[in-house]
Amino acid sequence: MVTPLPLRSALFGLALLVSFTPLAIADGAANVETEIIQEAASDPSAVSYGEAIATRYKVGAKIKSKGGTVQNILVMVAVPLECGEQEVHVVEEDFSPHIEGVEFRQLPDQKGVEAGARQMLITISQLAPRQEAHALITYEVVTKSVLPPEETATLKIPAKPNRQLKPYLSSSPFINVNDRKIRDAVKDAIA
Repeated sequence: MVTPLPLRSALFGLALLVSFTPLAIADGAANVETEIIQEAASDPSAVSYGEAIATRYKVGAKIKSKGGTVQNILVMVAVPLECGEQEVHVVEEDFSPHIEGVEFRQLPDQKGVEAGARQMLITISQLAPRQEAHALITYEVVTKSVLPPEETATLKIPAKPNRQLKPYLSSSPFINVNDRKIRDAVKDAIA
């Protein structure tokens, strides 16, 4: 069961540029002086966020060997991704002794392409008959809604999208949008 936990709203508005200058080091501790150099004005067309909401998710896999011994198991599970409007915190990890390794990777893993998903890779070298292995992680995901900009007059649609945006505007490598079933479903949805 997923239970939302309300958090205090995030404060946005003025950004401060701060300079830290170490003065002296005594007894292993550094005394630090803080000085406000410049106060940056808030941009009315900049991204601003709404109230934060925390939700807990248990993510992972349970694997049961029923008939015989299973070898070289690789399980890929999507896990929450940290981004501008979302923070991800690990609350608890639960791995059975059969789990040989757990690694994480960002997808796509191409140079110059921003991460769009995060995967947990679970490896099990061998699982005997009638045994169960599990790798579960409980995450607390804090999400903030993206609020519309206060000032939209200065916003323009670019004539040519930049390289970072292009993967999100083209066909997905895993979904064939020209497939007949998908095109028929779109026609039915629009009608």
